[in-house]
Amino acid sequence: MESQGAGIQVLMPASLAVRMGVPIYGIIAGVSTATDKEGRSVPAPGQGLLTTARQQPLRADAVPIFDPAYRAEQLAREFAQTASWRDQERARILAAPPGTSLARQLADVDAAAERRNRAARQFWSSDCLANDVRIAPLRAALAVFGLDVDDIGVASFHGTGTTVRKRLRQCERGRSVG
Repeated sequence: MESQGAGIQVLMPASLAVRMGVPIYGIIAGVSTATDKEGRSVPAPGQGLLTTARQQPLRADAVPIFDPAYRAEQLAREFAQTASWRDQERARILAAPPGTSLARQLADVDAAAERRNRAARQFWSSDCLANDVRIAPLRAALAVFGLDVDDIGVASFHGTGTTVRKRLRQCERGRSVG
């Protein structure tokens, strides 16, 4: 929270907020830290919030995963593949000789299909954008929602009171640091 005072922000998945009927005031697209033990949390030139904006030079159209419609198409394709796999597995199980535990096997196939769909949903919503050195973490977080840097409403930075920060302040005041 900026300045002095106190505040509480309750963060929760949107699905839970909807089920609980609580008001939604915003979406947290990304969270990042450059913390340390007296290291990179100090906002030295080119550091601080900018650590989440680092990326290699990249044309926006060079990576189609920035486009939510493209990601939705890929997700639908994976859902269809999983449904086809599930149907084939169910048919194989139902064609088995009598005496086998069909209900348990069918339930296992359905559970595996749901896990595959959950993994696909996670990948195409955000993981496909993560850990790619060509894509800034901030850009990736915003792209999940079809947003870009111009859509940022708040960027809050809280510096620490580490020894490194104190030394920097002393240097700024012209004091000798040992």
